[in-house]
Amino acid sequence: MAKLEMFVNGNFADGEEVYQIGTKNAEGTGETNDGQYYDPMRKSEAEAKLKELSKDADKSSEKKEEKKAAKKDTETKPAARKRKAPAKSRS
Repeated sequence: MAKLEMFVNGNFADGEEVYQIGTKNAEGTGETNDGQYYDPMRKSEAEAKLKELSKDADKSSEKKEEKKAAKKDTETKPAARKRKAPAKSRS
């Protein structure tokens, strides 16, 4: 997953800046993995959301590493194979 960033994307009616979270593309705009921005929000909301998403991404990558390590352990020990019973013929 590409690194998520906060973007200023205009202003609210009260003049405060609008923030969105995504990843930069060639045009300098931001998109999430599915090609969408996260909803517009105020700076404090965007910072909290980005922090939450970063924690989730860290947990996800830790789980992937654990799965890889577990998979390597099972790869070194071949699993016993069960034999299939011979098919019964119909008469």
